[in-house]
Amino acid sequence: MSELSPIRNLKNLKKDMEHMTYQEKLTHIWTYYKWVLVVVLILIMAVSVLLASIQNKRKITLLGGVTVNVQLSEEGKTYLNDDYKQIIGTGNKRESIVLSHTNIEDIHNTSVYESNYYAVMSLLALCTNQEVDYLILDQTGFEAMLIQKAYLKLEEVYTPEEITAMGEDAVFAQMEGEEAPSAIAIDITDTAFIQANAQVKDKVYFVYVANSIRVDTCRAFYEYLLSYQ
Repeated sequence: MSELSPIRNLKNLKKDMEHMTYQEKLTHIWTYYKWVLVVVLILIMAVSVLLASIQNKRKITLLGGVTVNVQLSEEGKTYLNDDYKQIIGTGNKRESIVLSHTNIEDIHNTSVYESNYYAVMSLLALCTNQEVDYLILDQTGFEAMLIQKAYLKLEEVYTPEEITAMGEDAVFAQMEGEEAPSAIAIDITDTAFIQANAQVKDKVYFVYVANSIRVDTCRAFYEYLLSYQ
């Protein structure tokens, strides 16, 4: 076979391969058209990224939350998501309340270090990108994210009198770099919502995310959670 020009017109591709085997066709395409394929692939990826970006900009997130090691019933998920959206939404189809779930194991368990690291960093990225406003966590998840300084102090949300009124439900802990413990979580283990919609063997905490841009909405959401009957 005579040597083919690398700039052969693509319309002749079918004619070139009429009498080739399948393997020869693949070799031929890769040899003479690989740069075309690379360019096409790059264009497809660029278009996909652009479309995803446009789609995300069209969304209106009313509130974002993540449960960590706390599995909720379907009724519980509906209560926190669809039901609350009907209360605060305007009817705009682009509006959404995001509720997702992740698992984080004991941070001292070195056998799951890699999967734990990925889970913690993924959650931290969501918090940093202001996609998450609150977390509902068990004790293990609480300790893992405490190290990442992901929590907003309750004093940024409530008055000292309101924090005092929470009594033992206000959870104090010392974040890295802090000189003294601060109130950073609310114990919701014994609330009607958790008792009815979660099977847990440990404490369950509600925390505000430090980077949240919807703190007022989140506070109203917490009151809504407490109103569950």
